[in-house]
Amino acid sequence: MKVDAANRRLGAVLAADVVGYSQLMGADQSGTIEDLRQMRADLFDPTVVHHRGTIIKRMGDGWIVEFPSISDAAACAIAIQEHLSDHATLKLRIGIHIGEIVTEGDDFFGEGINVAARLEPLANAGSIAISDTAHNSLDGKLAKLFSGGESHNLKNIDRPVSVWTWPVGRNHRPNSKKPAGTPRERPAIAVLPFQNMSGDPEKEFFSDGITEELVMALSKIRDFFVTDRSTTFALKGSQESIQAIAEKLAVRYVLQGSVRAAGNRIRVSAQLIDAGSGTQIWNERYDRELDDIFEIQDEVTASLVGCLAPELYAAEHARLLRSTPQSLDAWECFIRALHLYGQQSRSGSEEAITLLEQAIELDQNYSQALGLFATVLTWRAIQRWEPFDESLEKAKAAADRAILADTNDPWASIGKGYVSTAARDSKAAIMNYGRAVDLSPNFAYAHSLLGVANAYAGNAELGLEHINKAMRLSPQDTFIDKFYLYRSVAHFQAGNYVEVIAAASTAIELKPEHASSYMFLTAAYALEGELELAQKALKSYVELVPNAKVSVIEGNVAYTTLADRKHIAEGLALAGLE
Repeated sequence: MKVDAANRRLGAVLAADVVGYSQLMGADQSGTIEDLRQMRADLFDPTVVHHRGTIIKRMGDGWIVEFPSISDAAACAIAIQEHLSDHATLKLRIGIHIGEIVTEGDDFFGEGINVAARLEPLANAGSIAISDTAHNSLDGKLAKLFSGGESHNLKNIDRPVSVWTWPVGRNHRPNSKKPAGTPRERPAIAVLPFQNMSGDPEKEFFSDGITEELVMALSKIRDFFVTDRSTTFALKGSQESIQAIAEKLAVRYVLQGSVRAAGNRIRVSAQLIDAGSGTQIWNERYDRELDDIFEIQDEVTASLVGCLAPELYAAEHARLLRSTPQSLDAWECFIRALHLYGQQSRSGSEEAITLLEQAIELDQNYSQALGLFATVLTWRAIQRWEPFDESLEKAKAAADRAILADTNDPWASIGKGYVSTAARDSKAAIMNYGRAVDLSPNFAYAHSLLGVANAYAGNAELGLEHINKAMRLSPQDTFIDKFYLYRSVAHFQAGNYVEVIAAASTAIELKPEHASSYMFLTAAYALEGELELAQKALKSYVELVPNAKVSVIEGNVAYTTLADRKHIAEGLALAGLE
């Protein structure tokens, strides 16, 4: 049966029922009926009305209630449970979700009602269970009243749902494991259904496919909550403003776009909007030949996500600049540290370490912070700004903790990979970076690290494939200078000195405080016979690494084979480094 769009809407749904109703009726039927009638009249119905709710279904001992927002639903549920806490006989269980509501005649059904009804039995007597979608749509004050986040497989629901409970500390499945280190309040983004602007109804499936692929791909960015597909598709064709939609979904960012086809060409346009200010943060347009429609979907999705991720991080960092370091929570410390690490400077990376230590102190199982801490500390050790062996041990311990906290976090694998690279264990580095790519296929930085690990292992050609893919995925990435540096590492291993000079020079232009770029530039100039330019590059390198020695670099540079290490040592010695 096809449901008319007018009969579908997005809503916050509360499902409630009386605990042990059959037993209560068996013990005292007339007393239970009177207690229930009085509770409805004096508490339940007026509290629902006070919080702008509408009871859309009554079931004797239960109710389905629709609210205009999740905040209204949660506040209503808490008020009811608090007032019932001292009741002699009646206790309620309540489940809350935000999703699609469908009407057919006088009946109501849909994903919003189904999930809320499945959540309600997970709540203990007198408590509330809400979905991850609902929890991430709450404002900060209300969200802090819930705890948990355990993943549950709900009957007839096709995705696991993380469940949060009120009051704080009520866990209903002690053996279920919550992914450790997940920030409590991630900024949320909604991907609105892309508009089919071609006038061809057959292209509707392409625009819907792009939207679905984007939701799935963006959901793998662990720092941002992405509103689920069913929630946003309920808004398809909505004429509401972006601000109104964002307020309804309680999201900070909205991605919207369109698809236009003409002949055998298709154009996909997208823009990212800061819903609070209504300003456009980023926009992009993709023009493609429509040969293989599924291949084009995959390609455009990968490009969109690769470009979007750094834009989201940059937008969050800009927002957080108004906060003092002392006021930051663990997630905010991670975002600040990521930006500082991206500067590739001595002072920036030192400040990043301090922020990451603060994040880990606030949340000892914060996998992303532990993984980034291992990465930054190892990078500083490679630059010789930290004691090498001691720092590597400390970084290894942090990376191991990150993996234990959350094996599915890409930053945990990156931390492990960075430590392996510094220890010249190319096999382990490639394995760990490869896992990060598997976990987040559009994570450009992970692709670049997999590329440089292959180059250090002696396979420059494969390394360049991964590095070039990173650059295609995210041409304006936070780490774009490192992509060029890694390209110089690969070309140096292959003996392409002109390419090394070009790539390293671009890396230096982008981030002039990154010492490694000068090291490869110096060696390439010298081996190309440009000694004057090599000496000039060496001077800049020594300013950044005053105690640099050829023997130390040969002993510690990440190339796996002795021949490759001697190769760079030869170039540096030719330039005049002792």
